[in-house]
Amino acid sequence: MRVFVFVCVVMLGGCATLSRDQCLESDWQAIGRADARVGYQTSRLEEHRKACFDHGVQPDYEAYKQGHAQGLVSYCTFKGGFKAGYGGYRYYQLCPAIVEAEFLDGYEMGRDIYRRQEHFELLYESRFHRGHHGFHGLHFGGHH
Repeated sequence: MRVFVFVCVVMLGGCATLSRDQCLESDWQAIGRADARVGYQTSRLEEHRKACFDHGVQPDYEAYKQGHAQGLVSYCTFKGGFKAGYGGYRYYQLCPAIVEAEFLDGYEMGRDIYRRQEHFELLYESRFHRGHHGFHGLHFGGHH
């Protein structure tokens, strides 16, 4: 995933947030809902506007905002927080105060697992890819 984003930024100067078909379909409420469900801020609409400009489509800000508010209902939960933290995503203080504590509990739990996995991967890489090739040559008990 990180490589894909890097390739988009370097090779294309940034990837379009929406395809031509998505721009032409322009269900801005659904787009706003989908963006909120994965933790994007409403400022993402500006990126969508740029992506759709060449196709002659202007975003409907009110519909997008309404959909975004609906999407936050499912994002701002323990499960939504866990998924965001586990995925290594940044939290942009999108959740209303009344549900933010629950979201953050999940986020911190998921983030902790994400960091542990990252740490394990670094250890593994430093051990097995520095002149070693995986588990080849290692013996786990028994006779040689």
